[in-house]
Amino acid sequence: MRSYSQLTLNDDNQEIPPSFYYIVDTRIQSFSVKLPKYPSKGDEIFFFDGYHTFSKNNLILDCNDNKIMEISENLICDTDSMKICLIFSGYLEGWKGLPLEYQEQLQQMELPVLQTTENHPKQTNRSPKRWINL
Repeated sequence: MRSYSQLTLNDDNQEIPPSFYYIVDTRIQSFSVKLPKYPSKGDEIFFFDGYHTFSKNNLILDCNDNKIMEISENLICDTDSMKICLIFSGYLEGWKGLPLEYQEQLQQMELPVLQTTENHPKQTNRSPKRWINL
């Protein structure tokens, strides 16, 4: 089971680790996070607009000297309720999005409500008590 973590303004300009589902909170303002600088082939990162605010306050994914979709530019997430999965395919091509058929399945996926623990207030491995559809 993957771990869930919430990204907020406090995470602005921080490098994030792979293999997490990130529920993103841009209610206050836009911010950016850095994709891993030295990812391994096959690393995955999932991002979900947890509060349907990407069109007003964007999430900017800093490529951190790697490519995203074969381009050396940052990715701007600017669509409300956006869900995106990036998979690292190697240093020549960089981060790739999931194929369209998987993206459609991802859009239908139900996500657990983020629950916190005392020791790790921003991430959890616990099973959720209820589900929401983002």
